[in-house]
Amino acid sequence: MATSNDDLTLGERTNKALTDLADLIKKARSLDELDSLLDQQKKLAQTLESLIDGKLISTLPEYKKATAALKSANAAADAAKADMDKVATYIKRIARAISLLGKLAS
Repeated sequence: MATSNDDLTLGERTNKALTDLADLIKKARSLDELDSLLDQQKKLAQTLESLIDGKLISTLPEYKKATAALKSANAAADAAKADMDKVATYIKRIARAISLLGKLAS
Protein backbone atom coordinates (compact mmCIF):
# COMPACT_ATOMS: atom_id res chain seq x y z
CA MET A 1 0.00 0.00 0.00
CA ALA A 2 1.36 3.42 -0.93
CA THR A 3 2.30 5.81 1.82
CA SER A 4 0.37 9.07 1.80
CA ASN A 5 2.42 12.21 1.31
CA ASP A 6 1.58 13.22 4.90
CA ASP A 7 3.31 10.07 6.25
CA LEU A 8 6.64 10.49 4.45
CA THR A 9 9.82 10.63 6.51
CA LEU A 10 12.41 13.38 6.07
CA GLY A 11 14.51 10.99 3.99
CA GLU A 12 11.56 10.08 1.77
CA ARG A 13 10.62 13.73 1.38
CA THR A 14 14.22 14.60 0.47
CA ASN A 15 14.28 11.82 -2.11
CA LYS A 16 11.01 13.11 -3.56
CA ALA A 17 12.39 16.65 -3.65
CA LEU A 18 15.46 15.48 -5.58
CA THR A 19 13.29 13.56 -8.04
CA ASP A 20 10.87 16.47 -8.42
CA LEU A 21 13.72 18.91 -9.06
CA ALA A 22 15.23 16.61 -11.71
CA ASP A 23 11.83 16.21 -13.40
CA LEU A 24 11.15 19.93 -13.38
CA ILE A 25 14.66 20.78 -14.64
CA LYS A 26 13.95 18.63 -17.71
CA LYS A 27 10.68 20.51 -18.27
CA ALA A 28 11.87 24.07 -17.60
CA ARG A 29 10.19 26.51 -19.96
CA SER A 30 12.72 29.33 -19.76
CA LEU A 31 16.32 29.98 -18.81
CA ASP A 32 15.17 31.89 -15.71
CA GLU A 33 13.06 28.97 -14.60
CA LEU A 34 15.92 26.56 -15.31
CA ASP A 35 18.39 28.74 -13.39
CA SER A 36 16.05 28.93 -10.40
CA LEU A 37 15.51 25.16 -10.35
CA LEU A 38 19.23 24.48 -10.68
CA ASP A 39 19.90 26.92 -7.85
CA GLN A 40 17.45 25.07 -5.61
CA GLN A 41 19.03 21.74 -6.58
CA LYS A 42 22.45 23.10 -5.61
CA LYS A 43 21.13 24.41 -2.28
CA LEU A 44 19.50 21.08 -1.47
CA ALA A 45 22.72 19.23 -2.30
CA GLN A 46 24.73 21.60 -0.07
CA THR A 47 22.27 21.11 2.77
CA LEU A 48 22.45 17.33 2.44
CA GLU A 49 26.23 17.55 2.41
CA SER A 50 26.18 19.46 5.69
CA LEU A 51 23.70 17.03 7.21
CA ILE A 52 25.71 13.97 6.18
CA ASP A 53 29.08 15.41 7.20
CA GLY A 54 27.70 16.68 10.48
CA LYS A 55 25.88 13.51 11.56
CA LEU A 56 27.84 10.52 10.28
CA ILE A 57 30.96 9.20 11.95
CA SER A 58 33.76 9.55 9.41
CA THR A 59 36.00 6.98 11.10
CA LEU A 60 33.60 4.10 10.40
CA PRO A 61 34.96 1.64 7.81
CA GLU A 62 31.63 1.82 5.95
CA TYR A 63 31.92 5.61 5.74
CA LYS A 64 35.43 5.34 4.31
CA LYS A 65 34.38 2.69 1.77
CA ALA A 66 31.36 4.74 0.64
CA THR A 67 33.51 7.87 0.37
CA ALA A 68 36.11 6.06 -1.75
CA ALA A 69 33.41 4.58 -3.98
CA LEU A 70 31.84 8.00 -4.51
CA LYS A 71 35.25 9.46 -5.33
CA SER A 72 35.67 6.78 -7.99
CA ALA A 73 32.15 7.38 -9.32
CA ASN A 74 32.75 11.14 -9.45
CA ALA A 75 35.94 10.59 -11.46
CA ALA A 76 34.01 8.32 -13.84
CA ALA A 77 31.31 11.00 -14.18
CA ASP A 78 33.93 13.58 -15.12
CA ALA A 79 35.34 11.18 -17.73
CA ALA A 80 31.85 10.44 -19.07
CA LYS A 81 31.08 14.15 -19.42
CA ALA A 82 34.11 14.42 -21.70
CA ASP A 83 33.41 11.15 -23.53
CA MET A 84 29.87 9.77 -23.46
CA ASP A 85 31.20 6.30 -24.34
CA LYS A 86 32.33 6.14 -20.70
CA VAL A 87 28.82 6.37 -19.24
CA ALA A 88 28.65 2.60 -18.67
CA THR A 89 31.69 2.82 -16.39
CA TYR A 90 30.05 5.63 -14.46
CA ILE A 91 26.85 3.63 -14.04
CA LYS A 92 28.80 0.69 -12.59
CA ARG A 93 30.71 2.92 -10.20
CA ILE A 94 27.72 4.92 -9.01
CA ALA A 95 25.80 1.69 -8.46
CA ARG A 96 28.63 0.41 -6.23
CA ALA A 97 28.74 3.71 -4.36
CA ILE A 98 24.98 3.62 -3.81
CA SER A 99 25.26 0.06 -2.52
CA LEU A 100 27.94 1.11 -0.02
CA LEU A 101 25.88 4.11 1.03
CA GLY A 102 23.02 1.72 1.68
CA LYS A 103 25.24 -0.39 3.94
CA LEU A 104 26.30 2.75 5.79
CA ALA A 105 22.67 3.79 6.22
CA SER A 106 21.65 0.43 7.67
